[in-house]
Amino acid sequence: ARPMMIRTHGNALIKPGFLNDAHQCGVATVGSPHNADLVARGDTLLGHPFRGVGDVLLHKAAPLVSAFVSETIAIACRSPEVGLQHSLTSICEELGGVIPVGVNSGLWTTMNIDDGWQVFGINALTGVLLPGFPVALSFSTYISGCTDGTSLFFGTFGSGTEGDIYSIDPSTGGINWALSSAGGLQATNLFAEYYGDEGFTSGIAYDPVYDVLYAASRFDNSDGLDGVLYRINASSGAVLNAVLCNRTIYGGPIVDENHIYLPTIPNIDSPVEGHLRAYDKFTLDLVWATSGPTGGRYYVGGALSCEPFGVPDRIFAFDENGFLICYSSDNGEELFRRRVFHAPGYSPNLGMATAVVTDMSGAAYVLAVDFWGGLHCLKSGSPRPRLQMETYRPTAIEIPGPETDRTVTFPNIFTNTGGATLIFVGWNVSDVTYGQEIPVFTDDWYQPVAKNPMAAIIPDELENPRANLNSLADDSGADDVVKAAWPLYLNSVGVSSMVLAPGDSADLVMQINPSLLADAENVFYMQLMSTDPDFFLGNPSLAPEIMVSIMVDSDGDGLVGVMDNCPEVANPGQEDSDFDGIGDACDCLLRGDFDHNDRVDVADIVGWIGWSFQGDPQGPICLEELDMDDSGQVDVADIVAWINWSFNHGDDPVPCP
Repeated sequence: ARPMMIRTHGNALIKPGFLNDAHQCGVATVGSPHNADLVARGDTLLGHPFRGVGDVLLHKAAPLVSAFVSETIAIACRSPEVGLQHSLTSICEELGGVIPVGVNSGLWTTMNIDDGWQVFGINALTGVLLPGFPVALSFSTYISGCTDGTSLFFGTFGSGTEGDIYSIDPSTGGINWALSSAGGLQATNLFAEYYGDEGFTSGIAYDPVYDVLYAASRFDNSDGLDGVLYRINASSGAVLNAVLCNRTIYGGPIVDENHIYLPTIPNIDSPVEGHLRAYDKFTLDLVWATSGPTGGRYYVGGALSCEPFGVPDRIFAFDENGFLICYSSDNGEELFRRRVFHAPGYSPNLGMATAVVTDMSGAAYVLAVDFWGGLHCLKSGSPRPRLQMETYRPTAIEIPGPETDRTVTFPNIFTNTGGATLIFVGWNVSDVTYGQEIPVFTDDWYQPVAKNPMAAIIPDELENPRANLNSLADDSGADDVVKAAWPLYLNSVGVSSMVLAPGDSADLVMQINPSLLADAENVFYMQLMSTDPDFFLGNPSLAPEIMVSIMVDSDGDGLVGVMDNCPEVANPGQEDSDFDGIGDACDCLLRGDFDHNDRVDVADIVGWIGWSFQGDPQGPICLEELDMDDSGQVDVADIVAWINWSFNHGDDPVPCP
């Protein structure tokens, strides 16, 4: 078999593959064909990557017989090396021997699709349509094409109605089977609230060892779950297994020896854990799930490496927040991450497809493209340092005090995930941002934007941010710090160690003046320079930036910002009887109720007088409830009004708002 690739947009490129060459293992099946008409899509993100290409894979001999037989035991071990926009990954096994066989036709043929919901079979040398083509399908096929060597498989998606998966005979253009009739679409059986719009926009993967197809659907569902993962008999279309999952758009299953890996882009309300999920290949039972540090979703599928025996393969996936992440395939553990930053905002840094390829010498490369148009190439080589931020938003809770110098430590903020020593060269500090997007990690205990003040989750134990560190090391890098717009409350800042061996971490340590802290969120930005050569892919000169926050706990209850529903009065329990988002300690419920027990009696006036005139330390739970005349202040007139109302039938107090 001698596959070739034609890119049909922009400058045409024909790249031949050569029999038995190392990069041949990158060609899986029909390499990710998809609709090439950008204008007809309307939405460049959902319809096609911006400036995307329409990929066509050529196989010697119609109808793909030679490609199938010659590679019966030559199984692709990596993602298609040329299908960078929407790659399909096949089985991760070493290429075996090639068995040449005779063929009836010497012509080369090509398979592609257009936006008219048709599959075309074309003689690649003459452009003449093959008999039985084009084949009209129900809706657009997006990126779903693949082959087992004797049949073609395409999925369709129609907005508001059901799509399908088709098996096509390339020798005649006839339909072998449709999933809807052969095995049946399964969303209607798995979901109570199904609206009849299940379809397929992602890739289909074929397992030649077991003659099985894997495909993931998408649809609308009010419960948040919006996808089904299928295991289908490729010959008959019978559904062998089907399980609920998150939806995929331009992703698709990655098939390994024993597992299926599925990068997904779920509905924001999906209760299914993990955006990258691993399933048992035979039962579709969930093996592990992870969402990465930012909880980023995956618009496009990932790529699987083929490591030596005994070493877990690696999955590379590029999330929507610009993080290219390497995971271990055996447990989903994050091994390392890289990042892109083109401009502030969502779309400029959106990750797209990845591919793993090898060159003639056997050296491995990871290729990744982003929505901005960047193509990034990472090559395996000698060990190098790799700086990783465990959070970009370290946040401390501080109680105001008279001292002018207090140590605040954020433990293990910086980690060297590389294989060589990392050295911090210096850092800049400013009270205004350097212009980068500051990611929010899912395990950041302080989220800067709250969905609902009452929904804030407080960890049971917050690590003490005031851990003592007597002094920084002699090589603290103080001389390398640039003090531009330096915050007045910040005496000094640095890292606990300037040199990190592979696997080691360092703390962020600062000295602050609590007396100068504003009664609000105090923020400064820190830009760090190190010997990591490419923290940002495509821009090695750009240094990473973190945002450091110091939250002032003026009432001393250990809660700040959106986590404190009553910032003026200490209320560690955050009680809120009327569920209005304002804590009872700050919420006027009943005028004159000094002890805040939902009734007014003699105990209230006794406590009030004792607090006001006799030095009792126990003050009111809610000061506003003592403002009987709603004047905005509590004074003797309010006590007189309380007595007149309770004992002398005086005027009723102003009701609480």
